[in-house]
This record gives sequence, C-alpha cells and structure tokens, in this order.
Amino acid sequence: FTLEASYDPVSSQKDNVETTYRRELVYNIEHTIHHMAIIKIGVKTICPYIKLPESFGIAVSTLKYKAGFHNS
Repeated sequence: FTLEASYDPVSSQKDNVETTYRRELVYNIEHTIHHMAIIKIGVKTICPYIKLPESFGIAVSTLKYKAGFHNS
C-alpha cells in the first residue's frame, strides 16, 4: 500500500511511499524501543530506586550482537 505523508509545515504537498503493513508494524516496534530508551534515562535520573530490566530500551539487534549472535 501507499503511505501518504506531508512534512512541510507551509505546504499541503504530500509524499507517497510504497510500504506494507508489516513494515509499518516493525517501524512502530523500533520506535517504541527508542522511546523506552529515553524513558530509561529519565527513570535513572529522577527515580534511581526504580530498577528496570537491563534490556529495557535496547534494540533486539544490539542485544543479539552483545550476546555473540552475529556473523563473524
């Protein structure tokens, strides 16, 4: 399907990008992890007594890399 988006604040011109529902879901997962990383910074700064899981806010690809699950 086509994603229609406008990023120019002074124009109504729209850009069309071919995508899939699966691709959009993947993007949302990755973007959620990004926000979790920002939340983690805030929690560590303001509420250091709250313990979050070590993997909170870290991309799965990074976790796999650190665990040695990468191609040599």
